[in-house]
Amino acid sequence: MSLKFIDLFCGLGGFRIALESFGLECVFSSDIDLHVQKNYKYNFNDNIHGDITNININDIPNHDILCAGFPCQPFSIANKFINGFEHTKGTLFYNIIKIAEKHNPKCVFMENVANLEKHDQGRTLDIIIKSFREIGYYVYHKVLNSADYGTPQKRKRIYLIAIKKTIIKAFNFPDPIKNYNVLLDYIDQNNKDEKLLVKRKCFIYKQVNDDERFNDIKRIGLIENNEKQGYRIYSPNGLSITFTANGGGIAGKTGAYLIDDIVRKLSIDECLRILGYPDNYHFHNDISNVQRYKMIGNSVSIDTLKHITKEILKVIL
Repeated sequence: MSLKFIDLFCGLGGFRIALESFGLECVFSSDIDLHVQKNYKYNFNDNIHGDITNININDIPNHDILCAGFPCQPFSIANKFINGFEHTKGTLFYNIIKIAEKHNPKCVFMENVANLEKHDQGRTLDIIIKSFREIGYYVYHKVLNSADYGTPQKRKRIYLIAIKKTIIKAFNFPDPIKNYNVLLDYIDQNNKDEKLLVKRKCFIYKQVNDDERFNDIKRIGLIENNEKQGYRIYSPNGLSITFTANGGGIAGKTGAYLIDDIVRKLSIDECLRILGYPDNYHFHNDISNVQRYKMIGNSVSIDTLKHITKEILKVIL
């Protein structure tokens, strides 16, 4: 019998792609965003449910793993009560707790921004851990950089793995891989699309390594109007910067890169490839590029999820 999972706050479907690569079956998906819903159905040919707060948890199928790249909402009452479970009420995280308590999956697999670890001086994370303990789970958490797991991007995220207390074997996060990928291997060097070009007068003045490691982000710099200020541009011989959903300015969501003597941002297809999406993954035609870049900025790193999934399966099997 194959293991089953559900995909909450599913976004582009990165969790689904990662877990299905191990033969697991997705039995339920949910996301409130209408663009996400259209795109998810387009790629997976599967029904997707909307707002998780409006879904009857009894209608959710039984499952072995609950996946959730949940939004980091403020835990506004975090300091007012002793009972950690009470702290979560009124947040989307509370829905995860309610579903886990009802369906009792072997594992809850979560991803969030790295800052969650230190949010409210660590109290938010303490509440999450305590809430799971109260319904019978041990929680393991760690901030990982996707660059350490095959993704050519510096993308730090916190991963939280809740394992049922009845499962004796402890969970271990995957060790970093030894070989690192660089951006140049994931982009189309011949892409001269005018819409991607950064039309500024640029002057490359030096190359700076932000990290001692060879393949970290290589900031080259940009000078405009003879001022030693301006937009940063990067070398494709390192990593990409972290994609963002709300970045502003030229190339704000992907960063600007010097590629074949042209300064440009990254294309939609390049961004998807960098994050581990297969070549047959495409956006629905009705979704604008603005929405596409936003959805990419909110996405997960599929390669990192695959490495973590492998460790989860070692425990729950």
